[in-house]
Amino acid sequence: MKTTPTKAGRGTLLVCGAGIDLPSDITRETVRALRGCDMVFYIHTDTKLLAGNLRLVCPGLRIVFVDCRLPQIALWKLIKKELDKGKRAGYITYGHPLVFSEGEQLIERCRREGYKFRILPAISAVNGILAVLAEQGKLKCGRGFCSLRPKDLLEPGRAWPASHLLIIFCAAEELKEYGHKLWTAIERHYPPGHPVHLVRLAGCEDAQLFHTLKVKALRAQSGRVGHRISLVLPALKSPR
Repeated sequence: MKTTPTKAGRGTLLVCGAGIDLPSDITRETVRALRGCDMVFYIHTDTKLLAGNLRLVCPGLRIVFVDCRLPQIALWKLIKKELDKGKRAGYITYGHPLVFSEGEQLIERCRREGYKFRILPAISAVNGILAVLAEQGKLKCGRGFCSLRPKDLLEPGRAWPASHLLIIFCAAEELKEYGHKLWTAIERHYPPGHPVHLVRLAGCEDAQLFHTLKVKALRAQSGRVGHRISLVLPALKSPR
């Protein structure tokens, strides 16, 4: 990949993660860095939750809320406009900034176009989910695990990773669009009695949740699968 040398006078983009259990998971280093920003961009749907915690740890920080339906290139143009003014801009997401967010793509754009950037990582939801499974005695991922969003999992031509522990991150807008196809795919790839664990981490405005259904009951009880509840399907020894 071609990299453009950084140019003097341009600003810097900070790609930050807020962690899982807000505000306790956000690191001191991230807080210090954000306090030095001219503004921070936030594009995901849980704006009230994260905004409240940002204002708690970074009083006076200018938060720019961006519609989650905005194309990625449009988000980059908004950020780039500020960087070209020499501003220090932040991009922040719940959890880890390089897991299910625009963080990775923003870094690549900075690298290609010669903008300075810095990555401030945090605890990912993957870490939390694996910990909950272990606490419940349900963690079996000796062959590794896969973590995907519904729209990525259902891409045409993608092989279903039934031989690995599968974590499906569910967001309200994706469930509305892909829910029916997701239930159908799960029913096709797993036997009716196969367990499906529903996991919600603490720190998401609600308490931690752990509940187990069977594949055959998932469609009928799909109303239990809400925003930020992840589906975890144990690996099959002999995938269909």
